Amino acid sequence: MLPDLAENKFMANQKDTPKVSVIILNYKRPKDTIDCVQSVLNSHYSNLEVIVVDNGPQNTSSSNLLQEELKSRGLLFVRAQGNLGYAGGNNLGIRCSQGQYILILNDDVIVGSDLIEGLVAIAERNDNIGIIGPTIFRYGSQDVWFWSSNILHRDGAILDVPFVLGAVFMIKRQVIQRIGLLDENFFLYHEEWDWCVRARQAGFRTVCATSLSAWHKVPTDEKSQDYLPPRAYFFHRNFFLFAGKHCKNVRTAFGFLFKHLIYHGDLSFPSYYVIDALKRRKVNVLKPYSMAFLDGAVFFLKFRLSNVPKKESIVGA
Repeated sequence: MLPDLAENKFMANQKDTPKVSVIILNYKRPKDTIDCVQSVLNSHYSNLEVIVVDNGPQNTSSSNLLQEELKSRGLLFVRAQGNLGYAGGNNLGIRCSQGQYILILNDDVIVGSDLIEGLVAIAERNDNIGIIGPTIFRYGSQDVWFWSSNILHRDGAILDVPFVLGAVFMIKRQVIQRIGLLDENFFLYHEEWDWCVRARQAGFRTVCATSLSAWHKVPTDEKSQDYLPPRAYFFHRNFFLFAGKHCKNVRTAFGFLFKHLIYHGDLSFPSYYVIDALKRRKVNVLKPYSMAFLDGAVFFLKFRLSNVPKKESIVGA
């Protein structure tokens, strides 16, 4: 069960509370990023280091205004040299961080005022918990976005989950020291899933603290995001990367790829993505989806032939 919040606040007021490095990856959403930063600064937890990594186009007026705004608040602004993706951008922030805990937030997330102290309190009391996240709701509502409501409504339980969503993701620095940084081969999508698997392989738990909350500004027409070319490419290509790294044999890998690329578990019948895209007249995604299969197959063979790539080291750890 989740520790009593009054107990959390007592812990958070102590001088020896662990520092939490909050990393927010901005990509062309300065207003959302400022809203996210403000929600963090409104937190009950005070021992914070806030790092905003700008992963978007350089020297734009919005980027420069964001930098000025953050520096006026005494926060660290790090400008990436080009778009490094989710994995590369967050790794850049981690390399600049000093906290014992790393809290990664999407720039369109709003956190609850008790989120950080609650996550830290749970992690501090459970040495075997390596990665932890909260219940994530749709912004402006109490509709559960992640995980599903039938999993989460368990009277504030701490539940072991297959992975913690990268939108709100806390990891202990000691875990990163053991398993390495995010795998930048993924660039975008499924890299947090890979991180969680690697953490469990090293003996750590990945859990959801269901009584703690964050809100994600999910688009109203969320399904439309599936047919944006970058998502069509990386989302599907990276299933091959994941299978190449983590499936025990080729047979298991083919089963995994069939489940995630051809058979959609939320439907009662097989639904091939290309056919679905054609039905919706989304022909612009056919090329990136085809390239996802071709490039994914190359990555899959690369990983299978070379085994698992060597771990990255965390700078300054």
